[in-house]
Amino acid sequence: MKNKRFWLFFGVVVIVAAIVIGFTITQKSSKHIIKIGAILPLTGQVDIFGQYIRQGIDLGVEEINNEKRDYKFKVIYEDSKNEAKSGVLAFNKLVNIDKVNIIISAMSGVSFPLMPLVDKSKIILFMTAVTHSDATDRSEWAFRHYINRGEGAKVLSNYVFNRLNFRKVALAYINDEGGKGEANSFISEFTKLGGTISISEPYNATDLEFRKIVLKIKNTDYDAVYISGYGRTFGIIIKQIREGRIFKPILTGYSVEEKFVQEIVGEALNNVIYYSPAYSETQGSLSEFQAKFKKKYGQNPPDPACGYAFDIIMLLGEAIKKAKSTSSEKIRKGLLEIKDFSGSLGNITILPNRDCKTPLIIKKFQNGKGERIE
Repeated sequence: MKNKRFWLFFGVVVIVAAIVIGFTITQKSSKHIIKIGAILPLTGQVDIFGQYIRQGIDLGVEEINNEKRDYKFKVIYEDSKNEAKSGVLAFNKLVNIDKVNIIISAMSGVSFPLMPLVDKSKIILFMTAVTHSDATDRSEWAFRHYINRGEGAKVLSNYVFNRLNFRKVALAYINDEGGKGEANSFISEFTKLGGTISISEPYNATDLEFRKIVLKIKNTDYDAVYISGYGRTFGIIIKQIREGRIFKPILTGYSVEEKFVQEIVGEALNNVIYYSPAYSETQGSLSEFQAKFKKKYGQNPPDPACGYAFDIIMLLGEAIKKAKSTSSEKIRKGLLEIKDFSGSLGNITILPNRDCKTPLIIKKFQNGKGERIE
């Protein structure tokens, strides 16, 4: 009888201990989960960017969570469809229901409407695939790791004016925040140097027919055509410009290095001059990142967007290490302390305006690839 009571008592103790330990572990685990919201274009016209960015984020989260840290990242994805309204709805859900600590957003048209909400919530907004020149100036909580198309346009305008002696440029730009920002930067810099804009024509991200723009370009005087854009539409307009027998140089940004753009345009990309991140020219940890990416996904990175997204996760991890805290304010301060961090696309310094410094070079597409010319 005594033996039976002992084992009964022992069993109760074991069960209670298991419950207490399990509860403690659950509490400890929940305290150290850092929730990150990601508002990406997972469907729609530019869904391919959302897919690239998600691949980079997932790889970065896997890297952080495999390290010896007292926390783990958990990412909650929301589809913006590259629409401002969907982005705002996603933000409100992530902040008010999911209680995220940080938000990663993509595309200028989605990210900019989030700025007032970020200021009110006082949480970090880390933007990528956002190209407007003054993107981070709109909120002290906003960071950006991507190419600044406004700076790229200035670099390119100086090159073609001073080195190629171009004086007249016809311009077509995608009619959104990023496209208008890039166009305005090029116009401002090029005209300041003494150049002339022959024509400036907007187009929409959903457009498929550009013959009217092509005709307008042909009927003006120009040394080159500047195209600001991204995604499938960007490839289509370049192709139709060449089909319209416009063979003068095309000036643009790094989007020509995207594989799907090259597939759309084909040989028509020859003689396209563009600015590009200097990731292929820097040491950084590009080869290491490529090896990790290939191991996880079975392919080489299809787009720099993967690397930028991966770096954002690693930068957040570095900021938390510096801050020794997971509070939004201290992570923000930790980010601003980052200098010469070894990223997948080269060394990264976060500037006082919360933009990540990205060195740019000038390339020319020829013989099926982009070759550095400046």
